[in-house]
Amino acid sequence: MLALGRWTLGGIAVGLLSGAVAAPRFAQQATTESAVPSDEVFLTAYRQANPLVDWPLKTLLHHIPELRHLKPSADQSALPQILARVGENSRLFVANSLNTTSVETIDQSRTFGPTLTRRVTVTVTRKFHYLMVVKADPRPGFSALDEYRTGLRGGRRGYETGSQGFFATKGFASMPLAFSLQTQPHSTFRYLGTEVVGKRRLEVVAFSNHAERSGVMGVFIDGGLRVPLLIQGVAWIDPANYQIEQMRTDLLAPQPSIQLEGITTKVQFQAVNFRTAGSVLWLPKEVNVTVYWGEITYSNRHRYKNYQLFRVDTRQDLEAPKPPSGP
Repeated sequence: MLALGRWTLGGIAVGLLSGAVAAPRFAQQATTESAVPSDEVFLTAYRQANPLVDWPLKTLLHHIPELRHLKPSADQSALPQILARVGENSRLFVANSLNTTSVETIDQSRTFGPTLTRRVTVTVTRKFHYLMVVKADPRPGFSALDEYRTGLRGGRRGYETGSQGFFATKGFASMPLAFSLQTQPHSTFRYLGTEVVGKRRLEVVAFSNHAERSGVMGVFIDGGLRVPLLIQGVAWIDPANYQIEQMRTDLLAPQPSIQLEGITTKVQFQAVNFRTAGSVLWLPKEVNVTVYWGEITYSNRHRYKNYQLFRVDTRQDLEAPKPPSGP
């Protein structure tokens, strides 16, 4: 079984189950240990949420524009089979996980200002090798997925932190594990219907985490502040193989105690065929993360290409992967 870290938001990363979001460094300086609220403060805010699985169709279409071509269905009879098949794919993803690396390009932006007419946007683009390493876990039968970045010439030297004043976000490969058999009991699911995406008709399922500690999917980090993250969202599933093709997740409820209004993550997945290992993994192709924090909006666009396998020694002292031969 693969034991995954939690999603983190702040100056380090955003993702689901295995990622993190850490606050920009200038924001971290404003948080002191004495000002850190307890987890119960955040859970109380989540318990006041109106989860999207309970929203009327008109409200869903208004707040989630990706559903504009939805062919709705009120019949929930297809849901058990979808959850069972997607849950099995999650098990296979865990069983077949490999050490992989890809070239990751991140376009980051920060928009701020007192009014719409006076808002300013600052942008920066960074490029890394993004590595996913399967590691041993002290618990028998478990392993851990470690996701991090190195420079294009190798070396793990603080590339997991964001640029000055930006969020660094990671951990998207494991987002479909929100549908794993282990996590399904901690969420409520709703079959929405079908939608044509890219000339293919996909099954559409919404979910909302339960407002309880066992449903926590990640954490928002700001210095000494660690905010448990509960999410809700929509997944688009190919009925031919029950793989999740794309997902959108949102914060279950705002956290007014720290002015965290929302986090929206949109992920497109692709099938990557590792011929030498005889394995196919569904991994991120493009991810867009938007964080609404007070009067500032942060946006990260991640693009992944050139997935490869690699070996890692026990010291985790990595070199940049060599480019593949041939076309």
